[in-house]
Order: sequence, then structure tokens, then C-alpha cells
Amino acid sequence: MGAVSGELLFNVKEWIIFVILLGLILLATEVGFQIGYRMRSTIDDPLRSEYNTIQGAVLGLLALLLGFTFAMSISRYESGKYLVIDESNAIGTTFLRAQFLPDPYRNEVSNLLRRYVDTLLRFYGSGIDPEKLHGANDEAE
Repeated sequence: MGAVSGELLFNVKEWIIFVILLGLILLATEVGFQIGYRMRSTIDDPLRSEYNTIQGAVLGLLALLLGFTFAMSISRYESGKYLVIDESNAIGTTFLRAQFLPDPYRNEVSNLLRRYVDTLLRFYGSGIDPEKLHGANDEAE
């Protein structure tokens, strides 16, 4: 599988994970249905009421967990988006201010900024390859 990334399913395609999880969920649903169908005749009404209460509480906790998960992921996405926008604005402002420098310095600063942007693009485009990441990071420094 190549280099070890430290993540369990990082190198596995998304559709494979989806198919496996869908199969496991369907299997667990069928097993639970079969067990419940066989035990239905032995369960009296007060016990069934307790099961329904527990089921409602578990589903409420699941909804709360999903809500917090989505809220956290949205805030992380938004903060990452704003960081990229701020960095691009800073690079653009620096490039425009560099145009006020005398001629030899203007060209040097402009070329350095172009190299920095190219390095950033290579860094973000390198994916999970550690060698490319370290090379782009070293060049950016």
C-alpha cells in the first residue's frame, strides 16, 4: 500500500468504505430484526415500554452527537477558508506594495513572491506524499 500514513483508512477509496459500511449496517439491521422478531412473544407490555424509552433516549443522543459533529466541521471549514483568503490577500498586498520599490528590488521581490505562490500550490497539491510535503515546506521556508 505504499508509505504508512498513520491513518487507518486514509489510502482506501471512499466508495469502498461506503459499500462496506452499508453492508454492515444492513447486516446489523437484519440481525436485530430477527432477534426482535423471535423475542417479541416473550416480552410483555411494561418491558416493551421501557425499550421504547431507551430507544428514544439513544436516538436523541445520536441526534445531539450528529448536530455537534456538523457544527464543529462547519466551523473548521469556515476558519480554513478565511485563513486561505487572508493569506492570498496578504500576498496580493505585498506584491502591489513591492511595485513601489526601486527597479532591482521590485523584480527580486516579485520573483520571490511568485516562487512562494508556486511552492504553496505544490504544497497544497502534493496530497499525502510526505516527500513532496517536506520538499515544498523546505522551499517555502
